[in-house]
Amino acid sequence: MSRWSRKTDEEKQKIHEKQVIAKQEKQHDDNAIERGQKRAVEIYDNEEIPIYCLEHGWVASEKYRLYIGKDRFTNQDRQYLEGKCKECHKTIQRVISPSVLTPTEMMMFGMVSRLLMLQGRLIDERPKK
Repeated sequence: MSRWSRKTDEEKQKIHEKQVIAKQEKQHDDNAIERGQKRAVEIYDNEEIPIYCLEHGWVASEKYRLYIGKDRFTNQDRQYLEGKCKECHKTIQRVISPSVLTPTEMMMFGMVSRLLMLQGRLIDERPKK
């Protein structure tokens, strides 16, 4: 006799309900990721660079700062983009490197960052080579 056949109808019903809830939560998480990716693309389409605010998701900033800083975990130099959330005005940092961004996103970042520099909205504080 299997374990499943030993369970009562009430136990089977509870297990089924838990599985349905878990499946709905997973579906909700997948939708949230898709919505976040779409929002980031919309920000690039508006000729902005998306930065991630913990309270508001992907947002744009009025001004950006590009600089080299130390990673607090590995103590290695990393390229950071800093901006402020337009809604809560918190300062947000984002690592900008090929290991973090997809090739398409790196290309979009390059094009949009040049445009923002021309507009005076992006300050490049990286050392000149």
